Amino acid sequence: MRVTESLMYRRMERHVSMAQGRYDAASLPLMSGQKHTRPSEDTAWTLEVRGIEREKARIDQHRGAIERVDTFLGSAETNIQNAVSLLQEMSARAVQMRNDSYSATDRANAAKEVASALSELKALANGKVGDRFLFAGRREDQPPFDDLGNYVGDPAGRTVDVADGVTIEADIPGEQVFGTAGAANSAFDALAKLQMALEANDEASLDDAITALNASTKHATGAWSRLGGVRHTLANLASLHADAAIAAESRLAKVGHSDLAEAATRLKAAEDAFSASLATAQRISDLLSKQLQF
Repeated sequence: MRVTESLMYRRMERHVSMAQGRYDAASLPLMSGQKHTRPSEDTAWTLEVRGIEREKARIDQHRGAIERVDTFLGSAETNIQNAVSLLQEMSARAVQMRNDSYSATDRANAAKEVASALSELKALANGKVGDRFLFAGRREDQPPFDDLGNYVGDPAGRTVDVADGVTIEADIPGEQVFGTAGAANSAFDALAKLQMALEANDEASLDDAITALNASTKHATGAWSRLGGVRHTLANLASLHADAAIAAESRLAKVGHSDLAEAATRLKAAEDAFSASLATAQRISDLLSKQLQF
């Protein structure tokens, strides 16, 4: 075989190989659904896609944080609601026992109900979700109230990022709900006063207990209202993040995914070029073979 014929064969093989490479590249978008398969194919496209993916990752992170915080605060709200109901019930019982028609025995029996309510209130105040105490602030691994009703938790709660540049209180310290021993708004002191007043059959002390119960109930109700506002904000943010996630997903699909019609057209053109290259190579090969026979 002459040198010129060898060069023609190598050139022919190179053209066929290049045509096949273009055909393979054109088929990948249809197979993967992606506009490009390698970052090097389009740097600007790659940067845009990665930017959207990072944005979506941040949105998903914030949505997860909101869900965890709201679940925790939901448990706290349930305990506060039960505590407010308990205080209201005991306040009504105190007003009832203030009536002169009730005897010392009646009030002693009512005092037992108050003692039970006090135990229930302490259980609510030291409630937990998993291993975390609901009202301990950042000291979530230990009970926030001691046996005397003193608040021994952290007066500052944790904050959590729930949007870019937005943080929110992730819990509510117990003294904001139940007060602390010695304070005028202490729910524990109010129930203890009521118990002692009933046991002593002391009507004047009953009046003081009723006043204390009203103050502690108002304090707990205010905390409940604030917590409801936080959860409402979380719900609004969750809705905004859901919309943003859908928008990011749509943009990613528009930017990142191939246009099937366009991809099919490119594939058909590459296929035709590959077929033509094969046909040309075959004709050249046939001609060279005939020349060699002479």
